Amino acid sequence: MDSNLKKIRRTEYGPLVEAALEAGWRLERTGGNHLKLTSPEGRAVFFPSSPSDWRGAKNLRSTL
Repeated sequence: MDSNLKKIRRTEYGPLVEAALEAGWRLERTGGNHLKLTSPEGRAVFFPSSPSDWRGAKNLRSTL
């Protein structure tokens, strides 16, 4: 997870993922090129590991 977080911090997802982790979410890499955030209640949110779409961070923000 640490290498995933280092890479994510350099993207526009960084602040969103860090806030989720501080709120108790877990970060995991999926089998593909995506990441999975799991809430303390068990809700899962999948998103690409690199924000190639300019709407990516906005979509993740609205989903969280």
